[in-house]
Amino acid sequence: GTTLEDLTKNIGALPVERAVDIMIQVAFAIQYAHDQGIIHRDLKPTNIMVIPPENESEKESVKLVDFGIAKLTGIDEFNQQTLTKTGEIFGSPLYMSPEQCTGVMVDHRCDLYSIGCVFYDMLTGAPPFIGENALSTMMKHQTEAPLSLKEASMGRNFPLVLEQIVARLLEKDPNRRYQSGNALVIDLLPLTRDDG
Repeated sequence: GTTLEDLTKNIGALPVERAVDIMIQVAFAIQYAHDQGIIHRDLKPTNIMVIPPENESEKESVKLVDFGIAKLTGIDEFNQQTLTKTGEIFGSPLYMSPEQCTGVMVDHRCDLYSIGCVFYDMLTGAPPFIGENALSTMMKHQTEAPLSLKEASMGRNFPLVLEQIVARLLEKDPNRRYQSGNALVIDLLPLTRDDG
């Protein structure tokens, strides 16, 4: 397969249908990891592999890779909470959640924010925030509202529900974000059906 980054580098922003199909698989994969008590913490296009179908009756498939900075939740939780971990920041600034950018303890919802950044990138050709350096980018995640998909793509029209899904993934407050990969899939599935 190829990384999602290489795929979008070669063809630019993906068509909505293909981006939605990929994102559904990413959401299922991250839900599976979360169900095992694993938070990825570094979801980005280079960590998402797109594997071409083996024959015409299949669709391309997706695999998440590089769980190098993943965090296993629930293990020794008491000691994790009593230790001071000030300034411990993991992840890639272009795809990091606001809470990751501050170095505080994160939960599974940081992955959902990162998924939103990747989805935004797939649909517009660029991540939602790009600063002059890593620190500037992290500040933007914490303080700025992203442009709409339409604004970021120079006027390309997207279904309103897709704009709303991406905006919800990119909520600064984790409580206002999608709370699970499964909840995201439920909202994405109607976009895979041809109602025309």
